[in-house]
Amino acid sequence: MYQIPWLIVECPHDGSVKQLCLSFFKNVDKVLGDTNYARRFGGKGMTNEGRLAEVAQIACVHNIGVIVFDELQHIRPAGPLGIEKMLNFFVTMVNLSEAPVVLVGTMSAQHLLQIDFRQARRGAGLGGLVWPRFERDKEWEYLMKSLWRYQWTKNKTDFSTDVADVLYERTQGIVDLAVKLYVLAQYRAMANKMEVVTPALLNEVAEEEFKLLKPMLDALKSGDMVRIAKFDDLRPLDFEQQLAREQFHLQEKIDVIELRRTVEDDEKLRRAKMIQLMKDAGMDAASAELAANVVFGTSEGDSKPEEAKSGMAVPSQTHSRSRAGRKKTPVDIACLPLSDLRRITSTDCSDRVAYDALATAGVICGPSTFFST
Repeated sequence: MYQIPWLIVECPHDGSVKQLCLSFFKNVDKVLGDTNYARRFGGKGMTNEGRLAEVAQIACVHNIGVIVFDELQHIRPAGPLGIEKMLNFFVTMVNLSEAPVVLVGTMSAQHLLQIDFRQARRGAGLGGLVWPRFERDKEWEYLMKSLWRYQWTKNKTDFSTDVADVLYERTQGIVDLAVKLYVLAQYRAMANKMEVVTPALLNEVAEEEFKLLKPMLDALKSGDMVRIAKFDDLRPLDFEQQLAREQFHLQEKIDVIELRRTVEDDEKLRRAKMIQLMKDAGMDAASAELAANVVFGTSEGDSKPEEAKSGMAVPSQTHSRSRAGRKKTPVDIACLPLSDLRRITSTDCSDRVAYDALATAGVICGPSTFFST
């Protein structure tokens, strides 16, 4: 009897419990070599409940150290009922076999582990590890420097910051892509008899070999949550929160634009009313437009507010200069007509005398005139 330290089982593409059990049996047969579990327990004569019991029994018999179920996102096409059955399978298997179970999947499998509390509780039993893409920092540079040592070309190239920058630019911090790009670049260097890996070669290989990945990498580079949302596997763990923040900021911008439009429309309406009132009061259309431009700081057509203001200011300045340059000549009161107010009030002794003179001349009337019956 042999012990199996660890076993990796890939989830079936259709989320079938039967296929998952069959993959488990086949992997155990492959590791041990002399067993025939797939034929004994994978046939038509056994139910899924029976297969689950055999899976738990085999895990106990061979004292499997850890069972890794990879590609968890494959169970999504099974629908709500199929997903629930698969998750119940994992829970029951852990309870029966007492073997540690590790569930591995992309970010698109995140919601599968959050459907109910017991699955989330088990998933976080010893801590859940989330491995997002790297940022362009010292950690990335340290990782790429460690990777760069595995250089199989005849001519060695020293690691540099330019290499780390190119690898990050072309992979956006996804380690799997960085490793593949480095391998492909070495293949290209050997095939072309160059036998040296340079940043230029990395860019060339990425441009040619990563064409299918370009939309995804461009979305990651942009940081736009709406573009990233098109690809489930790229969504970060806090995607919903980030998307909510982006939508909130977008709504703020929309509200500001709408408020600006409302203010502008209200200003146009008030300007039009003001022009109409001035026209109704007898002012010509050109003068009304000019006055409205000064008041609202706007102008119609090609004219600018500054021009409108200066156009009104220039006559005023000219008029003030003409008044300043003109000397005031004395007036001979005796030569004025008898009805001229200046002659009537020429006896400028006091305000009371001026009032009496205007009343005597019949220019003004006393209060008794209005209240007499």
